[in-house]
Amino acid sequence: LGASYAICYSDTETYKDGTRSARLQSKKVDMVVVNKLAAGNLFSGEFAGLDGMNGKVNFGRPFTGRPTALRFWVKYKGGKVDYAGGPEGSQLTTSDFDKGQVKFALGTWDYNKYGGSASCPLQVNTSDTSTFWPIESIDGTIAYKDLILQGDGQEGEWQQVTLTLDYRDETTIPQYIIISAAASMYGDYFAGSSSSQMWLDGMELIYE
Repeated sequence: LGASYAICYSDTETYKDGTRSARLQSKKVDMVVVNKLAAGNLFSGEFAGLDGMNGKVNFGRPFTGRPTALRFWVKYKGGKVDYAGGPEGSQLTTSDFDKGQVKFALGTWDYNKYGGSASCPLQVNTSDTSTFWPIESIDGTIAYKDLILQGDGQEGEWQQVTLTLDYRDETTIPQYIIISAAASMYGDYFAGSSSSQMWLDGMELIYE
């Protein structure tokens, strides 16, 4: 849709480590053909094309290590929801503030089952909710942890977070890694706030 609708930036003014951070900005896409929320997001994987005006993304990258944790700096501003919706039982209303999320997972997911590619096995198609895979519980997931950030309309402070993985077993070697972050955690439902922002910096895998 052009540069004016970019939702992930290199921010040289706000950072914690080095000289820049990644800034994820949710935005209203208000055009003749579409009026939806585009959630600011950053993930390990690949863009898989469009289904009409809906995006398809393949999550995951080849990886065979067994880290214990993911450590990073994060700052969050969750705005007042202007696009209601979300999964059944957890819908956001326009009385709520948005939530951000960071997901971290290792697995042996079969791309033939989950619709992705050989290098990025899990496909999510925003026009098909059956592809909104619950990564924490699907077949092939070896380890998982996530962080949910609750917005209050204010820009928060930088905080260092360590996501320690919960392993299902101690022997299986992963084939893929997924790291996914979104300024609006229900962005795949086009729900959240067009003013939400997330900054990420200094991300590293921890081995102990």
